[in-house]
Amino acid sequence: MSTRDGVLFKAQSGLPWTTIRFIKSFLLQCGLDVFPSEHDVRRLIEQFGIEYESGIDPIPYIHIKNIWELIKHIVVKKHEAGLMYWWAGQDIDTLYICLSLDKGGKYTKLQLTWMNHGSPQTEDASFILGDKN
Repeated sequence: MSTRDGVLFKAQSGLPWTTIRFIKSFLLQCGLDVFPSEHDVRRLIEQFGIEYESGIDPIPYIHIKNIWELIKHIVVKKHEAGLMYWWAGQDIDTLYICLSLDKGGKYTKLQLTWMNHGSPQTEDASFILGDKN
């Protein structure tokens, strides 16, 4: 697995580093050296750093300084990966998104869904903007 694949694995799995270390250790004991160096993965992740602030006022929050730049960055990366599609009759400089509020179980979440994604119903096509439990 390349360092880039390690970043994708970390992002898509959502697993904490301790769990990834445990899995890597188990696989190494089985003779499988498939995960890249954690330090290399962390270094590559830092290149994609997002400027934000957080605090408690009166509830915990995180404020991304420039959400539109972050969304633009994500769209460009998804497009470069071949995950974005433009539908017949859609201008090439437009992007279809759906903002939704979902109340289910203990959590309420605000999410953005990329409608230009090849599979808009998948987790990969969604971007959580906020949640509250």
